[in-house]
Amino acid sequence: MKITFTFTDSPDLASLPKTEVYTTSLDIPDDAVHLIGCRERVLAVGELVGKFTQASLHITCTPLQLKNHPIKLVPPTENLAERLQFSSRSFFVVFTRGARRSLKRQLKIFTPGFETIPRYMLQQRGKRARERNSLSHNLWRIDSSWAKSDSEREYQTNLKHLIDQVLVLLNAEPMQHPNLVWTCSGFHPCWVDDRIIDRHNKQVKEYLAAERRKQKEAEKQAARAEKLRAQGKDPIAQSELPAHGAGRRPGARPGIFKGVQMRSQLEIRFAAQLEEKGYRWVYESEALGDGGYLVDFHLPDLNVWVEVKGRFEARDHYLLKEVAQLLKSERHERLLVYGQSRAWVVNPSGFREIAHDEFWKLINR
Repeated sequence: MKITFTFTDSPDLASLPKTEVYTTSLDIPDDAVHLIGCRERVLAVGELVGKFTQASLHITCTPLQLKNHPIKLVPPTENLAERLQFSSRSFFVVFTRGARRSLKRQLKIFTPGFETIPRYMLQQRGKRARERNSLSHNLWRIDSSWAKSDSEREYQTNLKHLIDQVLVLLNAEPMQHPNLVWTCSGFHPCWVDDRIIDRHNKQVKEYLAAERRKQKEAEKQAARAEKLRAQGKDPIAQSELPAHGAGRRPGARPGIFKGVQMRSQLEIRFAAQLEEKGYRWVYESEALGDGGYLVDFHLPDLNVWVEVKGRFEARDHYLLKEVAQLLKSERHERLLVYGQSRAWVVNPSGFREIAHDEFWKLINR
């Protein structure tokens, strides 16, 4: 049986892309489901985990019919250091079993709060680099005398309760030998998490690569337009350079609708629906935000912008939220995304998926 902990910067889990959702899990024996009050105990573990993180928290445990059960909901923070995507440290509690502690379980908590613990507990210990970089060498004992102030003693008490609840779950299976009892080896309140750093670096590389591809494509189109002008031709009238924006999306077939060159058949179908419903529209009229995002459709009479998407690219998750923030704060306008089989409302904090019927209802508001 597995307990999954989901950490996010926003309480609205359903609206967030996968890149902004961070999960950890704890494997416990299947026999734990037969414990009296197992569901309440798992929820208690979730509540205690919530005391050690600054992020929003949901838990999932399928055998107990818990799916993204809300534990802690906090509004998005303006402090970048407290956001998941900029945090490189995690809270660890390590459990071991066996005479040589050969079996190990780790409970990892993202974006931990460490204001109530002594500063020296954040420092790496050991004479050698290998020891200083080893989590197991830097664990602190639960019953050590580091808790001096009231806030530190409260921190220690919550930690002991968390460990006690987890140990009951881990030791739920019938004990075959005294050495097979799970125990807590220690904890670290704020350890540098290499996996988070690797994940962040990968996301940054993907974003920068997408921006480079976008810039390269724009330079190609500008060069083509300049070449056509040198030949005395109108670049807008040439099929090799679309009238509004350049480049062909992978798998998309460009075409012309009411004299306007569009990038895909999905955009043409969407424009045809706008015409059928009598909405005035403008295609790719303005680059918005610091990223210069060219939103596909502007409906000026409705104060709505619509991006038509066959599929999302890495940059879309970042730039569309930036555009949504700009439109909301400076123009009091809305941003939506229209896809093949579904749509999304774009907010500064994330994406909310909706059906096409609801999309058209929102357009009319």
